[in-house]
Amino acid sequence: MKWNFQKYLVGHRGKVIAMFGPREDPMGEKAVKAIDAALKKRGPFKPRAPKKGRKKKDKPAKKAAEKVDS
Repeated sequence: MKWNFQKYLVGHRGKVIAMFGPREDPMGEKAVKAIDAALKKRGPFKPRAPKKGRKKKDKPAKKAAEKVDS
């Protein structure tokens, strides 16, 4: 059985940006340039603001077991 060490550079939206063959060094110049270019294109991480009008619902409190009068 042959091992396949194909490498893929995947963007923040899950799309494949670049592919590198099994013999390509992951820390090589080609891969590092592709990673740097992808990071520059993406820009700094910005967390999303919560959508207005949608509140996080609290979980309902657990009800105490009801006692049955006999």
